[in-house]
Amino acid sequence: MNCFSAKIQSLFKKAFLKSKFWTRQLAKILKENKIWAVLFFTAFIIGLIFFSFWFFKISPKNLLERILPVSFEDTKNEEIKTKQSESPVPEIYQRKIDGMVVDSKEKINPPLFAVMIENITEARPLSGLSKANLVYEAITEAGITRFLAFYTSDKDVSEIGPVRSARPYFVDWASEYGAMYA
Repeated sequence: MNCFSAKIQSLFKKAFLKSKFWTRQLAKILKENKIWAVLFFTAFIIGLIFFSFWFFKISPKNLLERILPVSFEDTKNEEIKTKQSESPVPEIYQRKIDGMVVDSKEKINPPLFAVMIENITEARPLSGLSKANLVYEAITEAGITRFLAFYTSDKDVSEIGPVRSARPYFVDWASEYGAMYA
């Protein structure tokens, strides 16, 4: 081992004592002592890896969890996961129009009604807009906007208004949902 440390020390002396010509000296040393140079650079690279782990506070376990899609805890608890997957999971149904949870698959895509509602200050207060499942707001003319409110057939809305006339693009939007348009 003393021979090895003496060789490494001589490599350092030869390479770094002459600061002007250290690159030339290093190239010369690499030609003369290939095995020792390979060992030196291998040790240097390993040292850089360990330094980067220490400097960036990364543990090898965290690094592997970032790289691999499965974490170590997942492999340890594989039996628990298989038991959980065997237990029945209740299905959750959501309406497509607003994402609300419904109790059956038939209620996922209910019939819709679309209503055009005025949005100027003279027409206020608006009725039924807060009970809409989905609302579009778009400019009609002169900076005045109107609302296109979508309601499901199971909604109990006593009053909607003030109802206004249609615009072609509102009719197109309502037809995308297959809604009846008022």
